[in-house]
Amino acid sequence: MFGGKKHKTLKRAEKDNDLIYLNPVPPKTELKTLDRANMAVAKIPNEISEPMTFLGDHKAFGPPLFSKLVPFAVHVAASIYEERRDRIVNNNIIDELEILTTRIHDTLRSLNLPGSLQALEKPLGLPPTLLSHAEELRQADAIGRINRSFSDAAKLKASDEAIFLEGKELLQSEASENERLLRKFGSDRWTRLDSRLAAPKLYKQVDEIDGYFKSASSSDQVVIDRFREYESILQILTSSDRDIGNFVPSFSASYYTPKT
Repeated sequence: MFGGKKHKTLKRAEKDNDLIYLNPVPPKTELKTLDRANMAVAKIPNEISEPMTFLGDHKAFGPPLFSKLVPFAVHVAASIYEERRDRIVNNNIIDELEILTTRIHDTLRSLNLPGSLQALEKPLGLPPTLLSHAEELRQADAIGRINRSFSDAAKLKASDEAIFLEGKELLQSEASENERLLRKFGSDRWTRLDSRLAAPKLYKQVDEIDGYFKSASSSDQVVIDRFREYESILQILTSSDRDIGNFVPSFSASYYTPKT
């Protein structure tokens, strides 16, 4: 295949030379030996021969690998620091903040300020929660109901105390009669035991019930005193919305539209 093509090329070259160029063809012995020609030159890329010049934040290869890798000891130290920091913040700041927050809430609640502060933030009307609570108190006749409860409790207490005193008087009468008969007939003829010796459990119950009455009386008085302390506030809450508005600080009645 290549031989035929070579002959055709030779014939065409001879024809062109005979007709056009008219150059004499030198003999084969006078032809120079062709020098060896390099078809490709071996060249090492700069990326391989000088790789460090391509390393960098804004260069072709980017930053070197592991350039930002820190030793393990640094990680341990950072973990210890974070743990100590969180402990100090929680113990010295967050816990104290929660304690102070609870304390200020208790103080505001003891001064009856939350509702008043809410009214100051919304001066155009009473807080809906306050009006709702006031309406509940009015519907339930709160003050009258509490006073009736005190009256009913006092009646029950008086009735129970009367029954209890009657029983104590019977025991005292029995003890006095037993003592009188003992003096009259003497211990030889009157051998009946003293009531406290004959029925110790009964007298123990009497002493316990007497203590219950005293404790209940003290507790009732504490409740009554506390109610009397806040009765004026309850009277305001059970009054009309306008009266409540006049009592709340910085509340202007001109902005208030009463319910119809």
